Amino acid sequence: MFAASAGLTTFVAPCAFPLLPGYVGFYLHQEDRPPAVVSGLTAAGGAVLALAGFGAFGAVYAIAAAGCVVPLFLGVVAQASSLPPTRGAVVLGTYAATVAAPLLGVTLLSDTGVTVWRSVGGYAGRLKQAAGVLLVVAGVGQLYLSIAVLDVL
Repeated sequence: MFAASAGLTTFVAPCAFPLLPGYVGFYLHQEDRPPAVVSGLTAAGGAVLALAGFGAFGAVYAIAAAGCVVPLFLGVVAQASSLPPTRGAVVLGTYAATVAAPLLGVTLLSDTGVTVWRSVGGYAGRLKQAAGVLLVVAGVGQLYLSIAVLDVL
């Protein structure tokens, strides 16, 4: 359980999480974009292994995250080293999987989002109008809340 929570914490660490928009942009702007599963697994493998040239962005992701997550990683390694080899390998594998799985998920969701956007792209004008109406309604709601309910003015 510790390894799984440490892996998820590694993924959302303050040093690593801000890199996600760059990764998504890197993936989505490739000319000959490989399938999402291949790109996601490559980046996840790069994040787990941190090998230069193998999932270049994944490796950079892992290196950038290292400043925040070394204590977590060392805690998992310490836990794994105190166990029998088979259980230690399971602990390390669990940590690696919970670091890699969200990165793969982000890749798949990004690819799905682009595919869906391309199919509804003809409705972009209507979507912008609806978003504008929603913003106006939200603004009026905020004003009402501030003036009538909270008695700010």
